[in-house]
Amino acid sequence: MPYKKYEDQLASNRRSYEKNKNKEKNILRRKKYREDHKKELASYYAKYQKDRLDLINKRARERRKTDPEYRAKQIEYSRLWRKNNPGKMAFMKKKSILKHTYGLTLEQYNEMVNRNGGRCYICNKIKKRNNCKNGLCVDHDHKTGQVRGLLCHSCNRALGLLGDDIKILKLAIKYLEKYA
Repeated sequence: MPYKKYEDQLASNRRSYEKNKNKEKNILRRKKYREDHKKELASYYAKYQKDRLDLINKRARERRKTDPEYRAKQIEYSRLWRKNNPGKMAFMKKKSILKHTYGLTLEQYNEMVNRNGGRCYICNKIKKRNNCKNGLCVDHDHKTGQVRGLLCHSCNRALGLLGDDIKILKLAIKYLEKYA
């Protein structure tokens, strides 16, 4: 619609500009609201699912306690799974021991192995397997619990049997040098 006066056209343009500016603000506000709402829903569903799983696990625990037949089936199923998946069991056990005993993840352990090239920090022998008896053991201070490094089984046992005592180790070195 053509305007008779130039000022009317400018006023109309200003109104349109303000209206569109408010639309953009509203669109941005709605987007932010949607994102926040999605986050709230995600946390709600995560909590709901956790509560639901807790309830299911609670029922299963109660059933295992009260129903001997169900318990026997569960034990048999677990036994067969462990028998059919020895590699997974060994991996899970290794991961669990590292986490609960030393506070290490499997990635941190593998990083320590790679840092020294799969060798013992004391005798410098290469150990192929990554378990304590045939590979590298996690050496730690028994007083503080702090991990010191990776040693072969023999070196780790030697330190442990000598009580991690520097004085005793020096005496052992003198003894060996005397009869060498």
